[in-house]
Amino acid sequence: QLCCGAEHTLILANGTVFAWGGNTWGQCGVLPGSPVVGRPSPIAFKGKSEMKHISCGPWHSGCCTRDGTPFVWGRAKHIGLAGLKYDVLTPLAPFSGITAEFIECGAGFSFLVSRKGNVFAFGTSSKGHLGLGSDPKMQKADRPSMLGTLFKAGEHIVEISIGHHGVLALTQQGQVWQWGNLETWIPRKRQYGRRPVSLPTRVDFSCLRTERFRVDATRGLAVKTVSSGWGDAVVQTEGGDALVWSFVDDVKDGLTLS
Repeated sequence: QLCCGAEHTLILANGTVFAWGGNTWGQCGVLPGSPVVGRPSPIAFKGKSEMKHISCGPWHSGCCTRDGTPFVWGRAKHIGLAGLKYDVLTPLAPFSGITAEFIECGAGFSFLVSRKGNVFAFGTSSKGHLGLGSDPKMQKADRPSMLGTLFKAGEHIVEISIGHHGVLALTQQGQVWQWGNLETWIPRKRQYGRRPVSLPTRVDFSCLRTERFRVDATRGLAVKTVSSGWGDAVVQTEGGDALVWSFVDDVKDGLTLS
């Protein structure tokens, strides 16, 4: 695996994590106090478990071990956990009670996904990225908080992709959910504008029931993988097709099939 932040890069190879690049906030997790890590350097973790997943936010990083222990490090403000007064210069395992399958880091917020497929958000976002609701108190989570919408829907999440404006989640059954700072039609302005969609909403692909591309009316569309860009979402179906749309709250207004 390979992932990149704003100024740093992580690589996971044979269970070992290597980092290099900008290290002003400790986002590399090695050489504390050095503003730059000039070559790929192995990160030291407490314990002997191999790593299985890595993720980079712009200024912080995360990873999970094969036994489900998640670690974070980097800029404290972007990690957003309670009690972090200073930047975390080496990997920290501050979580208890969650056996993690993987972690995904964004710009000031992160998601932990448990072995049971439940999603927990922590950090800060005023644009709906946490997926916890529109209440102002829900724009900040200084400890992992479960996304109740997905839990109540009985969804088992297997993949999350974080873009600049939106977040995509893929379920074990191949369904897609989205939330974040999505585009929506504003009738009084007669134009699209962005607004926070603060709870996960299931993406409805029923508009694709055509002769070339049939969507099962009950199961929906089976998606294999998801990816979020700056303002666009891309998914690949089990059949090998790619679906692309701008992050809009109603997919049929911006969906392209290729």
